[in-house]
Amino acid sequence: MPPRITVRILPSSTTTRVLVTYGNDEVLKGRLPAPSQMHRMAAKTMLEAIALVYQTRVRVVLSADSEAISLGFGLTDGFG
Repeated sequence: MPPRITVRILPSSTTTRVLVTYGNDEVLKGRLPAPSQMHRMAAKTMLEAIALVYQTRVRVVLSADSEAISLGFGLTDGFG
């Protein structure tokens, strides 16, 4: 079984931290603007790009302090 791609997204009111791992290896680490400052499709597009690069499904862990912050990404439907 090939290693899994996991994207951890930790948004706050001022910044968004992103960590991408391939198995146990960190392959991308970044700091982006807060969700309120991003285009509404930015997170989905970033995740699609990562999936295309590795040609596999991507697991996403979204850890937000509030539901309002997590909904700003457009990755959830309000039910979690």
